[in-house]
Amino acid sequence: MESRHWNARNPFGVLRAPTLSLAMLALVTAASAGTLGALNGCAAFRTVEEARMQAPDSTIASAVKAKLASDGDLQPAEIVVTAKEGVVTLKGRVKTDLARERAERDARETDGVRRVIDLVKVGDQP
Repeated sequence: MESRHWNARNPFGVLRAPTLSLAMLALVTAASAGTLGALNGCAAFRTVEEARMQAPDSTIASAVKAKLASDGDLQPAEIVVTAKEGVVTLKGRVKTDLARERAERDARETDGVRRVIDLVKVGDQP
C-alpha cells in the first residue's frame, strides 16, 4: 500500500514529475528561441548592402561572368574574372575603351561586389 505521509527528501512528491516537465519545457523553449534568433540573424539581412557583402566569392565571380556574357558588346572569353572577399578583379584584353568601361560597370553593378579592380587592357596584343 502506498504511503501518503510527508517525506523530507521529496516533500512535493506528487508535483515532482509535472514540475520537472514544466522546467524542461521552459528550457527547451528558451533554447529554441535562441537558436531561431541566431538562424534568423544568419539567414536574413537588414539591408541590401549586407546581403551584397555576404555573398560567397564563387557566386560573385559567376554572377559577374554571366552579366558579361549577357552584354552583347563584350566577348566574355577575353576577360578573366576573380573574386576575393567581394573584391572583383578583371583581367584580359578588349578591343575598345567602351568595352573595358562596360565590363567594369557590369562588374560593379553585380550583387555582392564591394569593389572592382580593372586590369583589362585595350587594343591588340603587342
